[in-house]
Amino acid sequence: MSAPRLTVRARLTLLYTGLFAACGAIVVAVTYALVASLQHPPASTGDVCSQRVENLRSKCKGTFLEAAALGARIQREATLTHLDGPRAQRPVANTSQSKLT
Repeated sequence: MSAPRLTVRARLTLLYTGLFAACGAIVVAVTYALVASLQHPPASTGDVCSQRVENLRSKCKGTFLEAAALGARIQREATLTHLDGPRAQRPVANTSQSKLT
């Protein structure tokens, strides 16, 4: 006995699935080729260019470390404020005035 024939819906589903997978593979291959070509700059960059790259790299590293420290401080303050609860967020003047009355 032969296998039952696939319906038009099933055939179209398989066709579109195959086309989608093929297009996805093409996009991945093109992206990989473009990124790989950017990884290997020309060999004749020269000494001046390497100094500029090092300066830029050190500035970028310094900026990144500053931003990371700032982000860590903001996160720490937010966490501590959250842990202290809403009573810790009231101003000191309001707290002292409420004790007097």
